[in-house]
Amino acid sequence: LRFQIADLQEVFLTYQANRQNGVPRYDVVETLNDSLRSIDPQTRNLMFFRYINNRKSRWYNNITASLSFHRQFERRSRFRFNNPNARIDQFGTNTYGGQLNFNKFIGTSHHLVYGADVYFDDVQSASYLQNIETGSQLPTSPIIPNGSSFLSHGIYIQDDWQINPTWSLTSGIRYSYARLRAPFAFNSGRPVQFGTITQTSSALTGSLGLQHQINEYMSFVSNFAQGFRTPNLDDSSKLGTGKGGAIYEIPRNTLVPEKSI
Repeated sequence: LRFQIADLQEVFLTYQANRQNGVPRYDVVETLNDSLRSIDPQTRNLMFFRYINNRKSRWYNNITASLSFHRQFERRSRFRFNNPNARIDQFGTNTYGGQLNFNKFIGTSHHLVYGADVYFDDVQSASYLQNIETGSQLPTSPIIPNGSSFLSHGIYIQDDWQINPTWSLTSGIRYSYARLRAPFAFNSGRPVQFGTITQTSSALTGSLGLQHQINEYMSFVSNFAQGFRTPNLDDSSKLGTGKGGAIYEIPRNTLVPEKSI
């Protein structure tokens, strides 16, 4: 939906829904074990709001503000032959997002883009063994702890400088921050108790790019940039078998962010 709420101001509303049942899993390869894996159901809902203001001011030529909500739920089932108990893992993730973006033209040679963004993941999870004959359920430790969360946000600024008709320079800088929390419930049958894992990380990264228009059909482009990736919930807080049972993953709170140039 699109609404013209005032002169040079617009609002966009978007909703997307996806429903799938009985989805077979082919991403896990079993080794010397027979099993049937499926996802039933798998649902996704996305609601998105965007506000655009093209009325110029001292600080911007254009401003865009966005809010989003994404809900994902899936129930994963694993059945082994000659075993009456099916392993059920279910996950529900609510993702809240927001972004504020400004565009500003300075003279005829500079295009400035700056803003901020924030995203928050809230995870609800449960795992259990279900007897396929009686329907009885025995709770087990979920792969990712119930109540886990992941927060990420950042601020950024970028300048496109048209030096002359054939040369342009793009430079940018971003500050990123992330916080992870995974509360493991006490389990008397587990020899090690993990408690609550918390991690925080931040980084200041930059990029610099140069472009030269050689002729109408050819240009030379070079770019220098720093990369940054912080450990997420899959990296730091998984507990259980992986790769079709070939490995057993345990939480680790000493992982550090990946950085590259």
